[in-house]
Amino acid sequence: YYLRLVSQYGGVPLQLTPLSAPKYDYTRASAQDVYTQIIADFNKAIPLLPTTGSPAHITQDAAKHYLAKALLFRASEINDSWNTATKTADLQQAVTLCDAVIANHPLASDFFKLWNFTTLNGPNETLPEIILSAQFTNDVNTQQGNGNTQHLYFVSRYDIQDQMQRDLTGGRPFSRLHTTYYDYRIYDMVNDSRFWKSFRTKNAINANAPVSPNIKGDLGIMFVINQPGDTRYPLTKISKGTAGSALVNDVYGTGRPIPTTYVAYPNGRTTDGALFTDPTTVGQGYPSLSKYMDGSRNSLNDVVGHRDFTLARSAETYLIAAEAQAKLGNYTAALPYINALRARAQYAAGENRASYNDGGNTLQAGLQTIANAFYPGNSYYESNNIPVTTTASTLPPITSIAAGSLPAQDEYIINTLGLSSSYDRVLCLILNERSRELCGEYKRWEDLARTKTLVARAKAFNPDAATNVKSYHILRPIPQTFLDGIQANGQALTPDQKAAMQNPGY
Repeated sequence: YYLRLVSQYGGVPLQLTPLSAPKYDYTRASAQDVYTQIIADFNKAIPLLPTTGSPAHITQDAAKHYLAKALLFRASEINDSWNTATKTADLQQAVTLCDAVIANHPLASDFFKLWNFTTLNGPNETLPEIILSAQFTNDVNTQQGNGNTQHLYFVSRYDIQDQMQRDLTGGRPFSRLHTTYYDYRIYDMVNDSRFWKSFRTKNAINANAPVSPNIKGDLGIMFVINQPGDTRYPLTKISKGTAGSALVNDVYGTGRPIPTTYVAYPNGRTTDGALFTDPTTVGQGYPSLSKYMDGSRNSLNDVVGHRDFTLARSAETYLIAAEAQAKLGNYTAALPYINALRARAQYAAGENRASYNDGGNTLQAGLQTIANAFYPGNSYYESNNIPVTTTASTLPPITSIAAGSLPAQDEYIINTLGLSSSYDRVLCLILNERSRELCGEYKRWEDLARTKTLVARAKAFNPDAATNVKSYHILRPIPQTFLDGIQANGQALTPDQKAAMQNPGY
């Protein structure tokens, strides 16, 4: 928890002894002191912990993973004003720790296996790759009315589209978190399976009265995530309201018209942003992240989810090691860690690249009352416009970070950000790989903040944030409720004392 706090706020109060009475007088320790304590605690904890019991219990490997993370965070750019004396040793120790964890937690053979939630407490929740997870269940004796609510936040408004309604497999669409065009440019959409195994790009018609010739179960919504310059689709949203009868047909399925089709780059467009312009959904029409979808809930409006939440998995450990090597200047030594994830991300020989499943399709017997919005396919071929194939895809190993040698997607990001030094290029590559591997896993802000790349990337790739993000946003504001609640010498803080304790800029 202190690692979470220091990465969000910088230095926070250190309370290292139990309290037996209320305490109101607090001052902020420095970030340096907080990291010193975190690292000392992890080092002391490791030999006291068991070696088995993951992912439900905290093990030595879990502590090693988080110690490596703490060491990397202390050695990151946000702390460069004071971390010189510890940086090299921190990074070397981080690599050693990561290698030990990786040896005990091999990657799942298929990225999809991590998210293939098919039953309560199913096999995807105990894969060796998972180091630590928060456990959830449908047992009302243990959940106390609580559950994993992450299924709510990433789902787009499928339920307000033509011939669609909300159902259990589609999820309850809070629509709090959605893709940007960065997500559409960062993946090799043909050869990297992770986008297609992380996002739902098709929904089935599930309304009670489909419009002929469509029937329930036909393809109802499709997101075409094509690339700039594609001239196949005239509009960014193709529906009866915009295109009359000239709808996109389900050419890889029934051949019948698709009521709603969204297109990332319509009519040969080469600039980003077309998907943000649909007024009927006010920016809420986008491919939904599928990593948390949960059809095992007790009703279509139930917020209590049952699937476990992965806190740490060894794919991240690989990326911690890669960044530690890069920060040591060992650029070539960083690449094998990245290449291991790229190799896992490839399609296997014989794999159906258009097949799709997610946890929304995990229905408990007798709970579904209306037709399913879940559709067992994705828009891989409609988006990529290539012939159907079952050959293995190829993401070649990265062997150099020299200018022009990285994958096209990474060179695009590097060029957009105007980066040129070897370190900036390899750090950018690692942050991009973290996007591809860990998208939606609640690590992004702290990674960009600690590496002081948040402002440049937000301005370049997040149109909602671009005009507002400032340099001081690499730390969160100290909550006003905290400043109002604490005291100094038995008295409430004065406005000047509150301002002095607040992070700069707020």
